[in-house]
Amino acid sequence: MPPPPPHTTLAETPCETSDRTIRLYDQIVPPGLSTDGAIELQGPQDGVAWYRQKRVVQEDLDLSRVVDNQHVENALQQLGPY
Repeated sequence: MPPPPPHTTLAETPCETSDRTIRLYDQIVPPGLSTDGAIELQGPQDGVAWYRQKRVVQEDLDLSRVVDNQHVENALQQLGPY
């Protein structure tokens, strides 16, 4: 039997749920991402600080040197904000 087709929103997912719940789920933004798709650094940076405190990570990590949102910024200039 082939797998079911992918669904782009919860509203397209076959299940028993209220319209209000579906609307709420479709508004959820994954943690660490803005609605425009940029990676927000504060959450991951807090995680690095927690690992430093637990001595799992020995050195600070500057996530601004790792994360590059330039493609998001370029897209926003062309498409506008979400």
